Amino acid sequence: MKVLAEFIMRGRWYAVIVASVLAMISLAITPLIVVSSGTVGLVTLRRGASEGTVVLAGAGLLTLGFGMLLNADPWLIPLYVALIWLPVWLIALVLREGKHISLAVEVAVMLSVVGVLVFYLFNTDAAAFWKQWLPQIMPKNIPADMAKQIVDFLALHMTGAAALMVVMIALLGLFMGRWWQAQLYNPDGFRKEFLGIHAQVRTAILLLIVVLVTIAKFGKISEISLNTLIPLVMLYVVVGISVLHSVLAKTNMAKVAVPMFYTMFALSMIMNRTMLPIVALVGLADTWLDVRKINLKQT
Repeated sequence: MKVLAEFIMRGRWYAVIVASVLAMISLAITPLIVVSSGTVGLVTLRRGASEGTVVLAGAGLLTLGFGMLLNADPWLIPLYVALIWLPVWLIALVLREGKHISLAVEVAVMLSVVGVLVFYLFNTDAAAFWKQWLPQIMPKNIPADMAKQIVDFLALHMTGAAALMVVMIALLGLFMGRWWQAQLYNPDGFRKEFLGIHAQVRTAILLLIVVLVTIAKFGKISEISLNTLIPLVMLYVVVGISVLHSVLAKTNMAKVAVPMFYTMFALSMIMNRTMLPIVALVGLADTWLDVRKINLKQT
């Protein structure tokens, strides 16, 4: 990966080519979305807003050209730029100027919350909007009654889920770009930054308020609250991962414990997501308890 980072940093057009080519390949191999957005993140982090804008715009135009050759949906490229590259460009600027990765993570999550609110502003019945789209991607072999139940359930959560996907890709792209930057110019810098990620008390208070409103069942207000809660929890998942990695790294079994934690977390994400609330609660608790101070080393 360091070789790819070096190639990207040769010049703006190298970065444009990598971002756009990986964007097209990601339509078939989805995880490459992160590497594509990480390219925009790396250039923006290292060279600033103007160079990041050139790469973003150039990659958008080149990807549009590829899309035209492949007869892709004309809305696909603008949507890609708006939802994949633009967020990582913005939070990379926050990190570059603010110097704190925790601030960049919080800004990313808050932007996704604002996105949910804006969506509801222009789509007062968001569930109805998603009910028009979801049946098109439902498997054809599902019985009609079951398909309707699934669509009705998903429609209530899709706005928040979409915001969650955008913020996840943006954060992973930012982390990829920062990791590359550390490999090239500041060895071990990203590790130190990542293990120090934390959230502010005011954000934790906001989360608790949103949870209470969601539980209170205030009709449409609670529906909106639920959909803002979905991406908001992602902040505490990131913090929780940082905290658990930091704590496990202090143990005598760190070389086994840390990889095992990430393996279990990845398997949980694929299978049942049972670890998500646990990790998020650890991140939330860290706001007040500073869990990283716990020393688990054996004597």
